[in-house]
Amino acid sequence: MKLSQLLAATGLTGAERFPLVQGGETKGATFEQFRLWLQPLLPEWMKGDPGPAGNVAADLVALKLAPLANGTMIFDQANYTWTEGDFAGQADDLLIVESEHAPLPEGAWKRETAEDVRMPVTGRTVFAEVNSRERVEYVQAYYEPEDGDDWFPAHDRCLAVLRATVGVKRKMITDAMPTGAWMKLSDSVLINFDDIEFEYRHKLKIQKRNENGDIIAAPAIVFKNDTDFEPIRNVRLSSPNFCEIHGNKQNVTGYEYEFALYTPTPVLFMWPDNFEIDRVIATDGVVNGIKVQQGRRGLITFSAGHNSEFDNGITLDFPWVAMHSDNPTDEDNLTRQSRIMVRHCEASGNRGFGGGNYNSTGNVWDNFQSWNNGNNDGDHPAGACGGMSIECDPFAPSLAGRQLDARCTVINPRFDSNWGSDLFISTPGAQVIGGRLSRTRNPTEYSDPNQLEGNSVRITGAGSLLARDLRIDAPARAGYFLLSTAEGKPSLDATGLVTNCGQAAVRARGLAKLDLRSGLTVRRSNQASGNFAVELDNSGGAQYNQGGGVARIKCAFEDNPKNLLISEHVASVRALGIDADGNGDPGAPDIAIIIQDAEQAIVRDIGFEGDEGANYHIVSVASSVAFADIRNVRGSAIVKPVANAAAIKGGQIELELGGAAPGFAPSRVGAELFDTTGGKIYKAIGTSSAADWLQIASA
Repeated sequence: MKLSQLLAATGLTGAERFPLVQGGETKGATFEQFRLWLQPLLPEWMKGDPGPAGNVAADLVALKLAPLANGTMIFDQANYTWTEGDFAGQADDLLIVESEHAPLPEGAWKRETAEDVRMPVTGRTVFAEVNSRERVEYVQAYYEPEDGDDWFPAHDRCLAVLRATVGVKRKMITDAMPTGAWMKLSDSVLINFDDIEFEYRHKLKIQKRNENGDIIAAPAIVFKNDTDFEPIRNVRLSSPNFCEIHGNKQNVTGYEYEFALYTPTPVLFMWPDNFEIDRVIATDGVVNGIKVQQGRRGLITFSAGHNSEFDNGITLDFPWVAMHSDNPTDEDNLTRQSRIMVRHCEASGNRGFGGGNYNSTGNVWDNFQSWNNGNNDGDHPAGACGGMSIECDPFAPSLAGRQLDARCTVINPRFDSNWGSDLFISTPGAQVIGGRLSRTRNPTEYSDPNQLEGNSVRITGAGSLLARDLRIDAPARAGYFLLSTAEGKPSLDATGLVTNCGQAAVRARGLAKLDLRSGLTVRRSNQASGNFAVELDNSGGAQYNQGGGVARIKCAFEDNPKNLLISEHVASVRALGIDADGNGDPGAPDIAIIIQDAEQAIVRDIGFEGDEGANYHIVSVASSVAFADIRNVRGSAIVKPVANAAAIKGGQIELELGGAAPGFAPSRVGAELFDTTGGKIYKAIGTSSAADWLQIASA
């Protein structure tokens, strides 16, 4: 007879027998004997025995065979509790499961549902959720108090249930509060285990008090392992409708700002690995809004940090490698990246920076908006600050004195009306692609002898920036400001547009490398003060890289009311392909380009056809230049394309005079001048007037 034709067995007890071959003989064994032989060979999670991961049944048979002494079992990503009572006729292998060790009239494995654990109160609900393969099962539920009640006990109970529910995907959900109502917490909510998602649909405010009843500074939501510096993994904080988490800074007493890892911040992630923050608005934080401390592999989307008192709106703080490396000086570890993306987020009203990328490497900020950040207090502990910072501290103990490459990319930023600087950079490896920085404000209440504040982009120390198609509009002072320090010399490579600057479009007080490419336009700079659109000054000794640095100027100049370029004590300066026409002030003609105290000055293809007066010079070489190559400098009959031959130790000067005799006095006796268009060579026999040029050859 075929097996398919046999009657199906029911009500198995384990005493049934089946044949097997042992020692060459056919024998019989019961299913219970087979189970006892097989069970020790199984991995712990399949045995149904208590273990580190809890009591987990791999299938329905394992649940039925589980010892009743276990008390609770996990099967199908749900909790089952051994429950005494009469369940005759109720077994359905889903909500009620019969045990092989006791008949249904004595008890059964009962699946927990929301109704089993809901507190006996009315109101909306906070859910702790476990997702099964086929359905959503709520393993914990809590009431939602009305405005003014304390939510902390509800959170604490939900977290306890979720913490005990292992091996499954866990999620906690809160229903929406009434419009305008706040969910208040008497203490910080601490999530200290992996694989958890929080979905908030309300407004939350931290309201922790000391023994005197005063509200004190504390974070609201904290994701943190119980052991410091150990990662918490696979965690998510989100909202379908933009939940607001309030730091209650207005009512906090007794807090003094200090640098610390664990800060009173509305949303705080400590050492997260693989995390997400989505549609979370952190506001009125005592220090930060959203802070990620030494995280990696993260995504922050459609979120915001507003109105923080002492620091930033959104902060990515310290690299993963700093606390997760056995050897922090190892080169491979030092270049390991945090890889966090911040997308479509914003920050405003923070008294530090809107966004902070501090000692955190390999991150991307995409479409970040930052406005009205920083301050004009004059005594704020963080200083004036501004739109965003990209920093790496070479003196951080965890970095063993090494300067990390930030490898930080900012895509299409929109910054407006920030105090201090729109973008502050003090580390190599920063780049900005597209975007607009507008109306940077100068905090006049701070002592600022070096004019550090009020510049749209400030690059200091070893900082470097690659800017592509970035528009800078109407800063109080410079568009780009570079400042050397004892820690290093800054660099800039830029295209885009710099316009309507109060002072220079580009100002450097010590530089390593500057490349203003042909894709950059400098327009209407020096609106308030200053004399040049581009000002480069490496004087002042080694700190400012005196006698060092390289500058290449190929940008376009449009409608600048003063002069174009001055360079002092920069080793190598190249001004190439500049059209100076349309710049300058007819009422105060001066010199378009000045290069002095350089090892090398190369000026080529410079044109000016304006009518700014007979005293307007196109190029001047002053003080001392070791080698000059000045060619194809063009001007009209009433404009002087002059180079100071007396200041040039070697090289050549070629100017375009159009065949006319030079209209200006020589700078020194013996100076030579080649009129490239007229084909004439002149030599100076005096310095009193233009008549002292003696023509010595012609084509």
